[in-house]
Formats: sequence, C-alpha cells, structure tokens
Amino acid sequence: MKKIFFLIFFVCFNHIISEEKKDSDNGKSDDGFKFVFPLYSFGQNITSKNDLYGFVSTLSRNGNRLSLNKTFVGFLYGISDRFSVIPAVQINSFKINKNKSSGLGDIGVQFEYAFYQKNTPEKRDQATIVANITLPTGSAKKNPPLGFGSPSFFLGLTWRHISHQWYVFTSYGATLTTQKRQTKFGNEYLYEFGIGKKIGKLKGGVVWWLFEMNGVHLQRDKICGQIDPNSGGNFIFWAPMCLRFDYEKLILQFGPQFPVLQKQNGQQNKIIYSFAFSLIWKF
Repeated sequence: MKKIFFLIFFVCFNHIISEEKKDSDNGKSDDGFKFVFPLYSFGQNITSKNDLYGFVSTLSRNGNRLSLNKTFVGFLYGISDRFSVIPAVQINSFKINKNKSSGLGDIGVQFEYAFYQKNTPEKRDQATIVANITLPTGSAKKNPPLGFGSPSFFLGLTWRHISHQWYVFTSYGATLTTQKRQTKFGNEYLYEFGIGKKIGKLKGGVVWWLFEMNGVHLQRDKICGQIDPNSGGNFIFWAPMCLRFDYEKLILQFGPQFPVLQKQNGQQNKIIYSFAFSLIWKF
C-alpha cells in the first residue's frame, strides 16, 4: 500500500510539471499567488515577516458508535520570512460507544523553519522542518481521554511546489508521547501528500481545489503498565474534494475525508468519514 501511495504522488507531480510547462509555453499567467497550505496535513505555515493570522479549525471523525470532534483556536505569526510560530488551544468533544467526554484538550506551540526555498515570479519551492510541543492540559483520566496526560513532541519535514495554477506537497512526521504513572499513549507516524489546482475566481477571491492522502501508523497504548490490545493500527485516508476560498484578508477551507485502509489492532470502532473546516483571517 505504501508503494502505491508514493507511486501516485510521483505520477501526480510529473503531470503537474508538464502542465506548468504547457501553461508557460502558452503564455498563461495570473495576478499572483499567496501562501497555500493543506487542510488535513500538517505544516507549510510559513508566511511573511510580521504577518499575523488568527484561525479556528475543526476536525470531526464519525463512524460506528464513534464521534470525535476537535476544535483548534490559535494564531500564526511570521517571525521572519522563513520562520513562523503557532500557539493553539484544543477543545474536544468525544463519544465512543456509550462513553462521552468533552472539555479542554492539550495546548501546544508549533515552530516551523524553511531551511530551503527558491522563489521566482512563476513558482515557489520550499522545504521546512516542523517542531511542536504540547502540554498536558487535557484530562487523560476521562473516558475517552481528552489529552495524553503528559507532554508530547512532534517533529516533521515538509516539501511543497506552488505556481500560479498548481500546488503539490509531501510531508512526513511523528508525534512522540511521554510516560506518566506507567501510562503512555502510542506514538503516531504520518506520511502525506496532496495536489491542488486553481479553478477560478469568486467575488474577488481565488478558488482552489485540493486533493490529499494521509497515511497514519499508530502504536499501541500502554495503560497502567499493560499494553492495550485494542489500540493502534494503520490507516490511509483520502480527501478528494477540498475547497479553498482565498481572499485578501480571509481564507476559508473545508472538505470531507474518507478511509481507504483501516487495519486496526483488536476491537476498535471504524471511521466512516471525516469533515474538516478552517477559517483564517489576517490582522
């Protein structure tokens, strides 16, 4: 499955490069482009120095006796043209079988640095490193738990190519959890890619279509010193129809996501679909 995943990525990338060459040969151009980032994948949040954005984003996963809703509220600030910071608060509402919990999740701070970038009037290539630390403000004692119960760390790499008409990216990262009182939630490993196409304009804004694929490997949890056999697994999700509306001071993104592969350990509830929504505004 991973080989197919990467094969699709390289086929899509080669197609985009060939289409860009055709657009260039035909003299096609646009009135400029802003920074573009994915809906379900992490990172790619580099902006201009001193730019400040606020955002509210939601992720809802639904399935068989399963409802997991996360809301993130935070800010994006450009420390420099290559370095950004995102402090964010997470609010959760979970239901698994008959068990319900809701409240504050873990809060975190994300840093992202572009260690490589090449900009021309026609395109931008950029590679970044992403680091995040979360503090255990969400309760791990509730059922379902609202947080990890101890600090966690994230480290990842992203690469993207964007032109006036096309966008392609890939990213790889890992969330590393820590142990407290013989309890440790499983580490999470991500591999992702996506493509996008500018499809038109609407009332002064630019409309993008985005397609994303997200692979996830979850290790098993350890609860009170015992491995939980009903935790962890491998997942691949695809989001075939995400839309982004890009205005001068406002960005709106939304779209559904569906599982392609769910190879879960033990007995776990299946995810049927997910939906994400993001509202970003510039101060």
